[in-house]
Amino acid sequence: MRVELGYLVGIFGSPASRNSSGSAVIQGSQRLARILPIVVAANVLEPAVFSALAVALALTDLLRGALLALDVSAIRLLAPGTQREELLATHLLAKVIMGTVGVVLVVAVAILAFGMATAEIVVIASVGLVPAGMASLFLVRRQVDLRLGSATPWVVLASVVTAGVAMLAVTVTHDARWFAASLAAGDVVLFVLLFRDLPLHGWSMGPSVRLLQRAPALIAMQIAYIGQFRVGVLVLGVAGTAVAVGEYTVATRVAEGMVIIAAALTATSYPLMAAALGRGDVAHAGRILDRAYAIAVFIATLLVASLSLLAPLWLGIVFPRYTGASPSFALVGAAIVVFFGSSQSTAFLNAAHRDRSATLSSLLGLAAAVASTVLLAPLGAIGVAAARIVGEGVRQVIELGAIVAARPETIVPVAVVWLAAAPVIAVGVIGGLDEWHTVWTAVAVAGGLVATGAVVVLARSRIGAVLRG
Repeated sequence: MRVELGYLVGIFGSPASRNSSGSAVIQGSQRLARILPIVVAANVLEPAVFSALAVALALTDLLRGALLALDVSAIRLLAPGTQREELLATHLLAKVIMGTVGVVLVVAVAILAFGMATAEIVVIASVGLVPAGMASLFLVRRQVDLRLGSATPWVVLASVVTAGVAMLAVTVTHDARWFAASLAAGDVVLFVLLFRDLPLHGWSMGPSVRLLQRAPALIAMQIAYIGQFRVGVLVLGVAGTAVAVGEYTVATRVAEGMVIIAAALTATSYPLMAAALGRGDVAHAGRILDRAYAIAVFIATLLVASLSLLAPLWLGIVFPRYTGASPSFALVGAAIVVFFGSSQSTAFLNAAHRDRSATLSSLLGLAAAVASTVLLAPLGAIGVAAARIVGEGVRQVIELGAIVAARPETIVPVAVVWLAAAPVIAVGVIGGLDEWHTVWTAVAVAGGLVATGAVVVLARSRIGAVLRG
């Protein structure tokens, strides 16, 4: 384990990795700017109003995810040369077109499926979608130039202001519309802060339309990626109660807070894997994957197990309206552990330009999540939380299958990681589902101690040498 921790520290040392660390800080601040206000909104708004807000944010998040597909395209195409301004302008205009059409579609879905109250919140929140999408492309430009750190303070400032204003607005007004307006205003502020990066040349409709015609695979992958996080809220918004939507939203938003760590790990491991694969050194890229995968899963396992066991305590303090979210959090937490592993396998596939495998895993994972969510929705928040495990599991199996097909030796370290993590995850799930009501929680904790001992033995054994490379 000491080797893995040393590796984790070491990979942040190069200039490219420091640039990636800036990316992690940016992603973390932007996620927190949306998670922290949700905590306040959950305690201030009535369940019916909070349910409408959760559904509206889920719909707009799908469109945000779709717009991120053009960021992936920009990262691949932008490089030192004479066409940089034209490429950036093409991607920006494509986002404007795609975002405008997307907003119309999302609002129509909100009206038809969820009613005017939700649609009104969607309309307000959507004001910031295109500016936020353009701002993210400005950040991509700086990331490619290895000068992302120059924008980090501005993004953090915008995130802090956005979170503060949103929390104040919902607390004072008890109105979800003001909450949405605050988030949209934050998106516009970020765009204004980065506006100087707007290209002066290259604005042409034709190239932007052609870019969108080539982007369906990336768009589908991004929608599927975000969709697995949001499908439960949307299904419960149609077939569940307001309290169920609230409980599931609380569980998922807290769990997503941990995704910031996964983003930090990926922001560092991805460029290293890409660099190794660019040199044709598949073996070195594989070793990076093995170690990063172990770090990601072990960190997530310990966090999830701890929070799941303590859920009755912190939920009662942080979310007194939704203390029943403990079982849902335990199941969503287990899915997040799988997601942490998938964050590294996805990074490897993206670094290797295995777009077909990455897209297939995302789409089939989403299909599995949707099918299982619809099937388990009658159970409420617990049912859709369990469906998250199904969706994440399918995606991870497909990704690992694609990697193992090209690099069979990956299967050994991955198996060792899950052998060590599974008992600890089980402890968290059992404790979270039981909520300390029966002797099973005590049994789970005792089992966790035994599992921890097994992990220590494993780390010191010859099998553990696999993780140390």
